Amino acid sequence: MSSQSSGSAGPAGALLHELFAADVGFLLRTAKSAVQTAQARYAGGPAELTPAQFSVLFAVVRVPGATLGQVCELASLSPATSSVQLARLAREGKVVAVTGEQDRRRAFHHATAPAAREVERYLERLHAAEEAMLAVLDPPARDRLLTHLDRTAFSDRGRHAGTLDGTPEAASAVRETHAFGRLVRVGLQRYGSAWTARAGTHTPSAHALLRVVDARPDRPQREVGDGLAIDATSVAGLVSRLRRKGLLTVRTGPDDRRQRLLALTPQGRELLVRSEALRAEIEADHLRPLDAAATRDFLRLLARVVLR
Repeated sequence: MSSQSSGSAGPAGALLHELFAADVGFLLRTAKSAVQTAQARYAGGPAELTPAQFSVLFAVVRVPGATLGQVCELASLSPATSSVQLARLAREGKVVAVTGEQDRRRAFHHATAPAAREVERYLERLHAAEEAMLAVLDPPARDRLLTHLDRTAFSDRGRHAGTLDGTPEAASAVRETHAFGRLVRVGLQRYGSAWTARAGTHTPSAHALLRVVDARPDRPQREVGDGLAIDATSVAGLVSRLRRKGLLTVRTGPDDRRQRLLALTPQGRELLVRSEALRAEIEADHLRPLDAAATRDFLRLLARVVLR
C-alpha cells in the first residue's frame, strides 16, 4: 500500500476515505507501506536493512555494549526476534558480542564502524522520507500526531520503565525513536498481535478486501484493488484465498470476459459481520489511551498523511 498511489479526488480515493478514514488498523498498515516506499525512493532503491535489522543495529550503535534486554526494549522486538537479528548481524560482521567478565552467559553488543555509518545513512533517508510524508501537517499537528502514535503504540509505558533508564546514551536513543515510521511499526505490531489473537487466520488485509467488495459488489477486481490502494498481484492472491474458502464469488464480465467481478457469498457476508464487530473491539482497545477528542484528532491527522 502507498499513500502516493491513491488520490482522494477519484472514486478509489473516495472509497478509501468512506471505508477506512476511521480504521486505525488500515491507516497504520498503509502508513508503514508508505514509509517504506518513500524511503526506497530517497535511497534510489530498496533499503539495505530491513526495519527489524535497522532497529536492532540502531540500538547497538546508540547504546554501545547493549545487552539483549536493552536491544529488545529499544527496538521494541521480542527476545527471540532480537536474538535472530543479532546473530545475523554478527555473521555479516556488523555486530560483535563481548562476553561479560563476571557472567559469561551475558553478552554486550557493539557495532562495527562500517555498521555505524550504515545506520547513519539509513537514518538520513528515513528522516527525509518522513519529512516528505509529514509535510502536509504544520509543526503543531505533526507533534500531536507523533504524541498520539506514541501513546497508542506504548500504552503500557513499558519503554520508559525498563533497563534503558539511567544513561545519557539510552535517553538520547529513546528520544530518537520518537519518529513517525518507528511509531507506526510498533503501533501496527500491537494492533496486529491483538487481531491475530482474536481473529486467527482471518487477516486484516482479507477483512479490508471483504469490506470493499461489500461496499461495491459485482465490481471488477482491478477496481477493488484501487479501493484498497494495493497492487494487482496482492489483490489476486487475496481473492484466490478468499474464493477457496467460499467467501467470495468471481465471475467474468458480461461485456469483457477479461474482467473478474467480485461479490460476497452468504458465508463471506456472515464472516464480515462477525469480524466487523471484532474490529470495533480491537480498535477500542488500541485507542483506549486517548480520550474522544484525541482519538478524532489522531485518526484525522493519520488519514490526512496516508490517504492522499
